[in-house]
Amino acid sequence: GRTMTGTDSKKINLPNGLCIHVVDTKLCGGNNGCFHCLTNDILYPSLDDCKREC
Repeated sequence: GRTMTGTDSKKINLPNGLCIHVVDTKLCGGNNGCFHCLTNDILYPSLDDCKREC
């Protein structure tokens, strides 16, 4: 297979868009983790919240 370079490949590798699942009880304040929006650098408690705001 061929590997793609550039920004297009990053979009494909992120199924949740710009929301990254963070598993850190100190950062997220809970056991289930939270979601970090890459565009505004804000942590959201759920993926739905992150996708809506991000």
